[in-house]
Amino acid sequence: MTPATIAAANGDADAIRKLAAERVDLNARDENGQTPADGAAQYGHANVIQALAVAKADLNAKDRDLNTPATWAAINGHSNVIQALADAKVDLNAKGKYGQSPAPWAASHGHSNVIQVLAAEGVDLDAQDENGNTPAIWAAQNGHAGVIQVLAEAKADLNAKDIDGHTPATWAAQNGHAGVSSLSGSKSRFKC
Repeated sequence: MTPATIAAANGDADAIRKLAAERVDLNARDENGQTPADGAAQYGHANVIQALAVAKADLNAKDRDLNTPATWAAINGHSNVIQALADAKVDLNAKGKYGQSPAPWAASHGHSNVIQVLAAEGVDLDAQDENGNTPAIWAAQNGHAGVIQVLAEAKADLNAKDIDGHTPATWAAQNGHAGVSSLSGSKSRFKC
């Protein structure tokens, strides 16, 4: 680990500013190919993301699995970091190794708070990964009714099909998530 990755993971924005003043490489990668921005995003340190943005660090850098800091924030449910990244004008639609942008990751982990920020930032909530899965499909597969509700309010397609023709309702029913497939309200109703 580098001094910057340690500071970032610990949420020490002052140390990041000091390292920037000393012209330390704030894009240096650790043994996992991650930058300080990845660590800050994983642990929810929006203050560090802001300090890295001021220091002109690369907040769109991809790690060895092609995940960005936005991906790590989405996986871990840190909507504050997503907002800081959006404020820094990063690409919130950037896709990783399996064609997933931050939105499907947030949906699959049940982070409706992240989906709300992504929706407000105009992210493509119908983007498909390499298997045709959308955020709605990921949320339905994992039983995240709250995410489905946020996606419905954002006018995401709740009837999109994956490459095998399965819809969110199909996945919800198949995985025993009756609460997801029977959401009430015309905006959020699935078609089987």
